[in-house]
Amino acid sequence: MLNDRYGHQAGDDALVLLARTARQALRPNDSFGRLGGEEFIVMLPDTDLENARCCMLRLQEKFVEAAPLPGARPIRVTFSAGVTERLTNEQLEPALVRADRALYEAKRLGKNRVIPAA
Repeated sequence: MLNDRYGHQAGDDALVLLARTARQALRPNDSFGRLGGEEFIVMLPDTDLENARCCMLRLQEKFVEAAPLPGARPIRVTFSAGVTERLTNEQLEPALVRADRALYEAKRLGKNRVIPAA
């Protein structure tokens, strides 16, 4: 949506800003990566669901503080997150499905939200 409204450079700027913010906000043993398009994954080892939710809220806050994107007119950018806990010995795919469902719920509720998976 950002690319459609403001152009690809704005979309690229948002990706760089999110990556920089995540690198600064996350712990050294956490992992951050792009799954594709506008979807990212954050792996938080040894973190329960509530602490993961709090971590994403802090990242969200720092990202909004780092914005707006530079340019002729400021662009406010935000993100939504679905959060889940990967169970012991669980394959990655079921956890991704739960997180994805929670993400779509966050978007349905109005975006710029962090929703834990049911």
